[in-house]
Order: sequence, then structure tokens, then C-alpha cells
Amino acid sequence: MKVALIFATDGSHCEDVVLAPFRSPNFAAGLRNGKIDLVIVTVVPDDAAPAPESGAASRRCRRHELAALVAAERPQAIQTFGPELGLAAIWPIAAQAGVPTAHCVSCWRAAGETARSPQVSSLAASRAKRASRHVAALIGTSRAAIGGLMTEGYFANAGFSIVVPPPVERAADAVNAPAGRATNPVFGVYDPCASADLVDFVSRAIELTGRRNALVVRIAMATPLPAAPAPIAIVPAGSIEDFLATIDVLAVPAYDDAIAAPLIAALRAGKSVIVPDPSGAAELIEYGRHGLMFCAGSAYHFANAVDLISQSWSQRPVLLADGGPAIARTHPGAVAHSFAAVYERLASPDPHAMPREPSHG
Repeated sequence: MKVALIFATDGSHCEDVVLAPFRSPNFAAGLRNGKIDLVIVTVVPDDAAPAPESGAASRRCRRHELAALVAAERPQAIQTFGPELGLAAIWPIAAQAGVPTAHCVSCWRAAGETARSPQVSSLAASRAKRASRHVAALIGTSRAAIGGLMTEGYFANAGFSIVVPPPVERAADAVNAPAGRATNPVFGVYDPCASADLVDFVSRAIELTGRRNALVVRIAMATPLPAAPAPIAIVPAGSIEDFLATIDVLAVPAYDDAIAAPLIAALRAGKSVIVPDPSGAAELIEYGRHGLMFCAGSAYHFANAVDLISQSWSQRPVLLADGGPAIARTHPGAVAHSFAAVYERLASPDPHAMPREPSHG
């Protein structure tokens, strides 16, 4: 069957990087192995400069060109990717094709900040909620993300939803943890999109531990800040493998789906992790086995997790369970298989293939 994958973001790097795994060649190959004929459409901002198309099955268009493009391709299902507020104008256009639409609910870094904006909640969100009624099924990277949107009134007509992690390249068997271990753990944050606010959050948490002089923390950023308060060291965000070799614990103060790749790399390298809950990371990490979770956005609870690992570091083993199952779930082929199953379910002529009542979870 033929499926149109429609990507719509604001064109910023930090939005595009969240969706990059779903554009990867291995994910596309996994869908094609599942007998899905793809056409990939990127809806660019109206003021974006023209750019060459990246392949025979890849198209770039502006919003007003989307309806004609979809009509010409004649897909049997449509899959949308992007922040829900930005898709308010896209879903009605996709509905004109007369085929079912599935939407991928991703974890976005600024979701909480956007929700607190009164302008967004009163106008743009209302339009997005109405437009989301065209969506027939949801594929989400986090139960919390799907549930939060549905609680707010999104996707009233979605018949079912499934939870699937984002695809991660090089997802292979877990690598055993190194035999040697430092006396005190080195905490690391790998976040190319990190801002000064994230550095301040980590610094506040360190202060709350009361052990500022005893901790070592490294933050890898795409654009390093000139300086950070001790014991934080800012380093360039180069190879994640090289960065992991310099730390003992990967900490994730703020999560979006772009962080899934460093998280899986940490599990492959046998590192302990600290992740926020709720988030997509909670779908991959087993609390107390791979690491610890903390209440998202709380410097106090983040500090507790850091302190607990620091205090128990001399006990062996500490949070070093095999991450193989989580690694396997993020393999691009495995993720593509789940997506293909949704498309087949949407396009099935068998009325029993679709639930009579909504089915989510």
C-alpha cells in the first residue's frame, strides 16, 4: 500500500532533529520491507527558500501546494509528523484525500512552555483541536504525551493508539559495562539543544544536593556557553560515544525524542541513567534497573536522583541492568514494523479490524 509521510515543522533545527529519526534511510527501508510504498512530503514554511528535492520519493512543498501534491500521489493512508499546533492547517488538507490519517505524537522540549501561553491556549490550540478530529489513529512515543493531548480535547475521533519509541540508528546488542569504575561517578548531560536555562536547572539541583564540591558534571552542548558555575564543565557536543567514554552516568534534565539516541547509546555502553517522568524516556527505562527517574521539571527531585546514585556508587552493581530489550525496541526495523501494522489496520476493508470503541494504550 502507498502511504504519504507528511512532515511539518517551523524549520528550526531543534524541531527538525526530533523528527530526523523518522526520515532516516533505515526507517524508510523498514517500511518498504513491510510492503509500504512511501512518498515523503516536507511542508516548508511559506517564507522558506526553495531547496532541491532529496530523492524520487521525497517532495518539498508549501502549505498551499499540499492538496494538489497529495491528490497526484493518491496514497491509501497519510501519516503526519510535527508539533500539533503547527498541523492545524495540515490535517484538513490531508482529509481532502479521503483516506485515513495517522499522526505521530512526539515528545517536544517546549511542550510545557507552549501550553502555558495564554495566546496559544485560547486561539491556536482551539483550531488545532478542531482540526485533529480528522486523525483516525495515533502512534506516540510516550503514553503521557498521548494521554495529555487527549485529555485536553485533541483527537476526539481517533479510533486507537499505540506507543512506539522513536527509531534509533545503530541500535544493537547491549555492550557490557567496563570492568573498572571510578571512586566517584562523573555525571554527564548530552544535549545539543541545551540552553542557559538547562544549565541553570542543573546548577540549582547541584546546590540542593549540598555536595557542590564533591560532584563532577559535564554538559555537552552544540554551542558551548562561555562559562558555567563549578562543578559544571561545558564541552562541545561531538560524538556521543566519545562523550560517554568520559562519564559514568548520563543525566537527562529535559527530554524530547532527539534525546532517545544518546539514551540508547548510554544503555549500549552500560551506563546508568537519570531521566524525567513523565516523558518518552520512561517508556525505555526500567526504574531501579537501568537508572532512576525524577519528576520532570523539578530540580529538587533531580537533585535527589543525583544524590542517591552518588551515595550508593561504591555498592556494586548499581543500576547496570542489561538494556538489550529497550535497545531492540528502538531498532528502525522494529519501529517501522509497528507503523506498517497501523497503516494496514487503517486500510483494512474488514470492519472487525477496527475497534467499535476507541482503543488507546
